[in-house]
Amino acid sequence: AILVPFLDDEDRIGVVLLGWDALVPPWQRAERLALSQLTGLFETLWAWSRAETRFRQTVDGLDDGLFSFTYAPVLDAGGDGQPGAPIRSYEFVTHQMEALVGLAVEQLTIPLGDGGVNWTHDLVHADDRAVFSAHEAQLRVGRESTLDYRVRRADGAVRWMRERATPAYDAADRLVLGGILADVTEQKQANASILQAKVAAARARQAKTAFMSTMSHEVRTPLGAINGFSELLREEVRELEGHGKVVIPPPVIEFVEVIQENARRALRLVNDLFDLSKLETGALRLQHSPVFFHDITERVAHRARMDLDSKGVTFRWDRDPAQPVVLGDPYRIEQVVEQLLSNAVKFTDAGYVA
Repeated sequence: AILVPFLDDEDRIGVVLLGWDALVPPWQRAERLALSQLTGLFETLWAWSRAETRFRQTVDGLDDGLFSFTYAPVLDAGGDGQPGAPIRSYEFVTHQMEALVGLAVEQLTIPLGDGGVNWTHDLVHADDRAVFSAHEAQLRVGRESTLDYRVRRADGAVRWMRERATPAYDAADRLVLGGILADVTEQKQANASILQAKVAAARARQAKTAFMSTMSHEVRTPLGAINGFSELLREEVRELEGHGKVVIPPPVIEFVEVIQENARRALRLVNDLFDLSKLETGALRLQHSPVFFHDITERVAHRARMDLDSKGVTFRWDRDPAQPVVLGDPYRIEQVVEQLLSNAVKFTDAGYVA
């Protein structure tokens, strides 16, 4: 008897055992070589069987469909004797394709002449056939291509598919295309919802900016008049008081100053809103010029001192003997300094602000 190990990846999984009658002459070298070749054939068949099992296990765990196809020529497609564009002839599809397009695997792999499916005309949505034809043209010249297109299933439902196909040539020098087909309908719907939300948000921002710009313009005009007349009123009060013609009660002077100061604050607030609307549209421009810093701080300090006096808080202003000069936008620099000092005034109830 002859016993030969049966191997799979160098692991012994069985044996090939052959025996002969005692009266038969011993096996010759050629017979032993044939037995070795026969054992190799068993090992190859076993490896193929194992590979097929692993492949099916892998495919069964996928949601996407796998396929391979060639292009079959269409003769006299238009009845004018001219050949038509080649159509797909599927040689292999996995069972997931049935769930994706609503057709049985057998229907997809039947040749067109025997009642098979014309993928382009029977499944591809009419509105996507132009881009699908361009996708096909890339594949036919041997280029890899990926495309999202709609498929009208056999039950009438329309689903978005993402197809990725890679061309290769087989042993017979035939162009064979293999790839994967995935349903991306939910992803497309989510992207569409996100896009709609972005469009709605952009419209809301535009509406807000337009409202702020219009409101700022409309409110700034009467505020400018109030501010101007309050300054005139203050000058008139000062003249009358200075000439001694009329005794001005202190509350009147205080009221005039309150009107003027609050009119200025309201006007600054409106201007800030107007600047904000210009900032969002990219229309805000900054100056770049020499700015005398003491002049700015002096104006801001004058406005803050009145608020601090009413709270009983001391204000200290320590000036550098030299006049600091900076480069920038004087109005924006004044805004920054005023905001800093305004916060100090707001949150200081005792002591001093320096």
